[in-house]
Amino acid sequence: RGEDSSRVILRRLLFNADKKPNRDLFKFLADVSTDRLDQFDARCLSNLTYAYALIGYVPEIDDVSDLFDHIAMEGGKGKRFNAQVISNMVWAYATVSKPHTDL
Repeated sequence: RGEDSSRVILRRLLFNADKKPNRDLFKFLADVSTDRLDQFDARCLSNLTYAYALIGYVPEIDDVSDLFDHIAMEGGKGKRFNAQVISNMVWAYATVSKPHTDL
């Protein structure tokens, strides 16, 4: 059975020929997301963190912080976290060995 063409296109976009994540694309997505984190609810923050942990990439946003720092700071701004969201975020931070005091 042949693969769905949209799945093939997406895989080629997200991953390099060596099957490693396309860091340039993921860096771009992180930069764009960081500018809009205030619009993300707790579940969206969790999903973003989880996705980057799955590929093992924590992009730097500026000279002193990275995407996970920005997510942790945004998460402390009155977002409502349920048990699943907290569990996914703790897993993600642990997976990339990223401690953060705001968590």
